[in-house]
Amino acid sequence: MSDEQLSQEELDALARLVAESLAKGEKAADISAQLVNSGWEQADADNFVARIALHLSSTQHSQPTAASGEGGAMGWLIWIGVILLINLLSFLFGWGFWVY
Repeated sequence: MSDEQLSQEELDALARLVAESLAKGEKAADISAQLVNSGWEQADADNFVARIALHLSSTQHSQPTAASGEGGAMGWLIWIGVILLINLLSFLFGWGFWVY
């Protein structure tokens, strides 16, 4: 059996199950083994799981989270604070460098 022998609905349902299993942290090899045990060819099962894993990783990397945007602003504030702190210490201790 392979993904070519399934209807589109069955294939979509199976893809969702594989995606959920991968998202839960299950290993791709274990998922492939389950497909092989249900009648899939090893190469077809590995390819199917790999395509879904690739799709999941690409969608996770392409969707920025709200926290990363907030972290960017906080990062800038910290960076400015560090520069001000270095300049203040340079002034107080007579160090010969300033950060502009």
